[in-house]
Amino acid sequence: MSASDPDAAGGSGLSPASLARIPHFPPAPAPQPVTVPAGNSAGWYSAIPTTQPVAFITIDDGWTKDPHALALFKAAHVPITLFLEINAIKDDPGYFTRLQQAGAVIEAHTISHPELKGKSYDAQKHEICGSADDLGRLYGRRPLLFRPPFGDKDATTLRVVHDCGMKAAFFWKETTDKGVVHYQAGSKVKPATSCSCTSGPRSSTTSWPCSRPSPTPV
Repeated sequence: MSASDPDAAGGSGLSPASLARIPHFPPAPAPQPVTVPAGNSAGWYSAIPTTQPVAFITIDDGWTKDPHALALFKAAHVPITLFLEINAIKDDPGYFTRLQQAGAVIEAHTISHPELKGKSYDAQKHEICGSADDLGRLYGRRPLLFRPPFGDKDATTLRVVHDCGMKAAFFWKETTDKGVVHYQAGSKVKPATSCSCTSGPRSSTTSWPCSRPSPTPV
């Protein structure tokens, strides 16, 4: 029985072997409010200020649209946040509607994934505000969080994120690329950190991450 067999695992499309690989977590702890900095710039985080033993799973871009992702998401019972690039999703925005309906939260990741650092206010505003506006129209909720392409930003980036109505921007502490986990420090996922997972044409540099107040116990 293959993972694509519609009768596999009670109709989920996942084989018993695939389901057996899914880790089981205890219930997530109650969310803790995070106070973002006051002023005219968005907050900048690579870890959430909490002592709870959780990590935050996110997915960047949206180029790869695996047909088994929805079934895996449902079977794992793990919250995820999607930082979506408009150019990556425009061929099939409905794919992410289905993930959103299953509980995923959609946040912003620019229109075309440029290097933002060093660009003018107007150039960054086009990419950042434009992506938030488009995602709000597509999915009925305007993003409150932002991830800059390549994790690169400057003071202008954080000011634009704030002016575009978003609360915070995120970096990451761990990334996955083709199934391999890479760590900025140490050799395991650290509590309260953002983990990034990579796919698609930029898989050597960008991510399918771990960050946002939708915690997974570690």
